[in-house]
Amino acid sequence: MLNGFVCAGQQEEENLEDLCQELELNFDPCLEAHRLRHSSHTARSNRRDPKLVVKRLTGGDWDREQECWTQTPLATLRERGVETYLTEFLDEVKNRLLPLIAGHQ
Repeated sequence: MLNGFVCAGQQEEENLEDLCQELELNFDPCLEAHRLRHSSHTARSNRRDPKLVVKRLTGGDWDREQECWTQTPLATLRERGVETYLTEFLDEVKNRLLPLIAGHQ
């Protein structure tokens, strides 16, 4: 979902900036989600868990999370998703799943 998070207004931009400062990130987690990793070793690294970052950015609002993959242009998801394997997943859906669905209509 981070690959598809695009700030919707000034408040979300401020939230993203605050989160980056709090986690001491020198990168945008939405553009480089692959640099976030879950680790159970320390509480500090757990704060950089991608799922927790999404929750913080969206306020835990399921509808807002859903917008990250339903409203973000596919080209943006593909561009941002190379390192998180989202692009590879989208290719698999296009090449394997869609033909199966199309064949059953």
